[in-house]
Amino acid sequence: MKKMSKYMIITTTVLVACLAPLILELLTANNGREVRLPAETIVREKTDEDEKLEQKEKEEWIEHMHQAAPGTNWRKTDHNTRWKKYTAKLGSEANKSSSSGSQAGYWEEKGSNNQSGRILVAEFDTTTNQIFAASSGGNVWKGDIDGNNWVSLNEQFQMTGITMIRMIHTDTLKRLVVSAGGGYFYFSDDEGMSWDTASGLNGPQDWGGIIRCVLMNDSLHTIYMLAKQWDYIVWESTTCLYKSTDLGQSFALITCMEEGVYGGSSTFDIWAPRSESNTCYLINQDSIYYLDTISGDLNLIANFTVDTLGYTVLTGCKQGGTTYLYAYIAQDIYRSADGGLNWTKQTTLGKNPFNKTSFSCSEILPDKLFFGDYECYRSLDGGISWIKLNEWYDYYGAELDQLHADIPSVISIVDNDGSEFQFICTDGGIYISNDLLQTVQNISLSGLNVSQYYSVYTNKFDPNFIYIGSQDQGFQRSYSDPGGIIDFDQVISGDYGHIVSSNEGLSIWMVYPGFADYYADGMTGTFTSWWDFNSTIPFWIPPLMADPFSPNTCYLAGGYLDSSGSHMIKLEVIGTTMNETEMPYDFSIASGGGDISAMAYSTVDPSIWYVSTDNGQIFHSTDAGVNWVMTSSFSGPGPHYFYGSDIHPSHVDAATVYIAGSGYSNPPVYFSTDTGNTFTAMDDSLPSTLVFQLASDANDSILYAATEVGAYAYSFIDSLWFDLADTIAPDQRYWSVEYIPVTNTARFASYGRGIWDYIAVPPDTTTPIGMSEQPGRMAFVVYPNPAAGWISIDYYDDLEADSGVEIIIYDIKGKKLIAKKVDKSMRNSLVISVENLSKGVYFIRINSDSGSVVRKFVKS
Repeated sequence: MKKMSKYMIITTTVLVACLAPLILELLTANNGREVRLPAETIVREKTDEDEKLEQKEKEEWIEHMHQAAPGTNWRKTDHNTRWKKYTAKLGSEANKSSSSGSQAGYWEEKGSNNQSGRILVAEFDTTTNQIFAASSGGNVWKGDIDGNNWVSLNEQFQMTGITMIRMIHTDTLKRLVVSAGGGYFYFSDDEGMSWDTASGLNGPQDWGGIIRCVLMNDSLHTIYMLAKQWDYIVWESTTCLYKSTDLGQSFALITCMEEGVYGGSSTFDIWAPRSESNTCYLINQDSIYYLDTISGDLNLIANFTVDTLGYTVLTGCKQGGTTYLYAYIAQDIYRSADGGLNWTKQTTLGKNPFNKTSFSCSEILPDKLFFGDYECYRSLDGGISWIKLNEWYDYYGAELDQLHADIPSVISIVDNDGSEFQFICTDGGIYISNDLLQTVQNISLSGLNVSQYYSVYTNKFDPNFIYIGSQDQGFQRSYSDPGGIIDFDQVISGDYGHIVSSNEGLSIWMVYPGFADYYADGMTGTFTSWWDFNSTIPFWIPPLMADPFSPNTCYLAGGYLDSSGSHMIKLEVIGTTMNETEMPYDFSIASGGGDISAMAYSTVDPSIWYVSTDNGQIFHSTDAGVNWVMTSSFSGPGPHYFYGSDIHPSHVDAATVYIAGSGYSNPPVYFSTDTGNTFTAMDDSLPSTLVFQLASDANDSILYAATEVGAYAYSFIDSLWFDLADTIAPDQRYWSVEYIPVTNTARFASYGRGIWDYIAVPPDTTTPIGMSEQPGRMAFVVYPNPAAGWISIDYYDDLEADSGVEIIIYDIKGKKLIAKKVDKSMRNSLVISVENLSKGVYFIRINSDSGSVVRKFVKS
């Protein structure tokens, strides 16, 4: 692996000053809302080779974490779990609380509000002038073309790997269609309030997936789909063409092309002009076809000469009765100006597109092309020469008009006036251009909350400081948390995870694909020191364990330094120098070839350490890692099916420990009450999925799980797991969870919808219903927040009841402190003194005939 330990500091003062007029314009466009730009960011350099290698290693790492028995399709298992949960929720009433046993609480989105993540594709509804954007987290978002009023349309059902969004208008309905990962095609007739799935796609759903979909502009709004699936007769991969004539409700197979004859699916693509009614083109290696939309036959147009066969993308433009086609084949660009009959090589681009949708053509100007890998390019001469829009690192300090790295799509749209513009989808949100990418404008600086987070750690002394490890949006940090959705500053660029600390967040450790970082001052400082990985580190982002006594020391899952196998590598910072030491014990030999996948120590007895491996073995030590014992009577999974992703020792009992990991062919969670000598499954009502991380409150009364299919909690009273998300928290891959005692909060980091907090408020004897909500038709706001002497409560209740409302203020433990009855004459506004309350977090609940609503505020 190439190491990336060179740093470039981008100073933003001059850039921001130069952008002042544009900032003012953007603020005006956002109706006066404050748009907070990221603070000065340290940029870690990377090359095209680095990017490709990182992506490959990341994909292998994620696949490895989802270990399952042969023949188990973990993606299909997770999809079925999500779909079952979603259909159940459609039949239930939405409420704002989650409860089980003695637990009660509510959800609050935390953000980030200003650090957008990856957008895959986009659509524009010319009848409403609204954008539909698909995030990597599997959400379809709707917003205004100026970047305002973003809202997620499918919070309760995640659609991962989206490759197309299109809006279909007929005389009788308005249908939103989505092609997604795993071979699934979805449609909604109510702009995302409810979704259904297409039939006829069992082949790509069992194995393979959707390569590309195109929507025709004919009377039936025909959809053609290119998909990859397995041919169980000839026993090889095949590329198949499907067709739908009922607006995506069902698909029929047209033809399949076996890999042994036609090559792999990466050498296929389809394309059709958005405005064309009867021509769809298919390319396979050096052959171009047109699809007869009446008969369904594929007709060869021409075979043409190419330098090298390989990954293929097709795009084009129909103008003045002439169809122009462009083919990207193995880094070369080819052009046809006569509908595919004759082809010329334009150039060797020497780059790989990020996705099939990363290479596109203007809809009305056939010589104008766009291309994205980790940077974006445009051509004004039919692909002969190319102009880079900006260096990827130019984004930092110029977020308004410089593209973020990684370009999944460039999409050209022609509006009702005949004007053309482009959407550029990036790993930092979505941009718009009105001049063929000569200039771009970021329309996702606020409200498009699609951050992709691997890790979250909150400073336990001062929870205003929240540390985030993200996908491609770097290490992020907050400095103030007044409640609600907040902004984060990006401290350094890149991908970060496994944030750990042994001094409650005063100093922190984290990992990047290629090195480990240490921040002696986690709250406001930059990195103190780092250690470049050697080639033996087995995982893309390997786990860390903080040293229980020395904040400047941690342990990295190896690899090795001086020998072989899999060892804990001790990292110790002295001054600004990080020293590495290989710990003696080789877990690979003892586990039969496994690599360390998780480490932890007991906070009750720090001499008790645990290690799990990627082949399902568990180890424990009672002398701080000097000697190790492998669990021999583990009643859990056999080797190779259980990837141990997390270890969570009890906060109250030194002998109790919980382990979590891949649960597709075995339970995903186990526990031990004898220091890891024996384990028992703990999976009642927990889906078969991957559990990334566990956390518990200070008393171990409830156990929280961040999983591939949502946020879960284990009730020790009821001895079962329950879906904590209810109908409020989004259906997401929750990668990380921690518990914050001072605020009774389980903080979940999602890979697509940022941070979500579950505030657990156990009821006391004076408030038997706890803090649960029944919102009905009520809403209210509390300000100022934080508050010093008084709070103002403005509320709305559209139920014209003769009775008034009851307003109650609780402390963090659920104790009732202030209660007021407000009659009808005083409805809708009230000022309450909080001068006598101690500093801290409080909750306000309003009860009326139409329901009850809870909000948090901070007394400063």
